[in-house]
Amino acid sequence: MIRSRTTRAELLFSVSQVERGLREGRYAQRLSPSAPVYLAAVIQDLTAQILELAARRPTTTGEDHQSAAAGHGGSQQRAAEHPL
Repeated sequence: MIRSRTTRAELLFSVSQVERGLREGRYAQRLSPSAPVYLAAVIQDLTAQILELAARRPTTTGEDHQSAAAGHGGSQQRAAEHPL
């Protein structure tokens, strides 16, 4: 039975797609066989961390969160602090 590199590395992100992106991007003349596997694992881990942080974000409720969501001065106050 032939198993893909993605399956062998137990990843969800496609190693073949990452390799194609690296090759088409012409980032280097040569590419090690493990480079796309490693990069796919890094991208998968970073994505998982970002999604985990995003999932936690709405749990911080309070007056500041509600007023910013309603548009009561949250972005205006930040704009006044950091003028263009």
